[in-house]
Amino acid sequence: MRSVIEYASVCQRRCRYCGLSQDIQNPRFVLTSKQFLVAMDDVVERGRRVVLVQSGEVTNQGFREELLENFARVRERHPEVELMCGFGTQDLDFYQRLRACGVQRYLLKFETSDEHLYQELKPDDQLEHRLEHLQLLRDVGFKVSSGNITGLPGQSPAFIADDLLFLRELAVPMGSTSPFIAGEHCALAGYPNADLDLTLNCLALMRLLCPTMLIPTVSALEIVSPGGLGRGLLAGANVVTIHDGTPRHLEDRYRIYKKERHLPRNEVLSTVAALGLRGLNTPLT
Repeated sequence: MRSVIEYASVCQRRCRYCGLSQDIQNPRFVLTSKQFLVAMDDVVERGRRVVLVQSGEVTNQGFREELLENFARVRERHPEVELMCGFGTQDLDFYQRLRACGVQRYLLKFETSDEHLYQELKPDDQLEHRLEHLQLLRDVGFKVSSGNITGLPGQSPAFIADDLLFLRELAVPMGSTSPFIAGEHCALAGYPNADLDLTLNCLALMRLLCPTMLIPTVSALEIVSPGGLGRGLLAGANVVTIHDGTPRHLEDRYRIYKKERHLPRNEVLSTVAALGLRGLNTPLT
């Protein structure tokens, strides 16, 4: 089990499916140092020993300097916690300094392994650039997490098969698939959500292709269909994210999909127990 803290909902990218795109006029936030440290203290007090810290992609130097200072403070206060983060593509210096602060894992999905589809969905980025940064992160010493999105507009079953084979080739310790859900005000708003069974089949094949991989079941599965999160565990996932880190009064400003969000909290533990599984608050390594 892991907790998540959403550090900021600002983003400089213009991904056509994401509610954090800078083209969308949604309310935004960046946690203060005090808010972040209090949030980290709270999840540790609740017993969590793996924490994912994520935000939109921001390369502003002031933003990054404060982020690094905050991680250094967290590592000092909570040396027992395994830190994982996702801040999009940055630069080598930032990656190195982040790793030096004690962050062990970095999440960077390739999202689709098809170059043309990637360009269509992320017009201000390139797949080659994304893949270069996956290698940079590994070179710096991060345990990298990556994966795809299933059910993207224009994505064929053959594309998904290629994604799975590519993920196996990457040989990362953690991989995932998320169902496509368009943000309510984004360029692709109105496109249907991914089919749950298609996403679960992708997850199950991921488990078969990568038997030792850490694979999270994602809250988006529950948005596609009630009970989806539990079905993700049955399909082969072995990591659960509990949304208990972001300050409650800011949660509706992290609008990847829409203002109303499905946020699995401690009640997800009853889902885990009902499946005959046992939740562990231990490092992923």
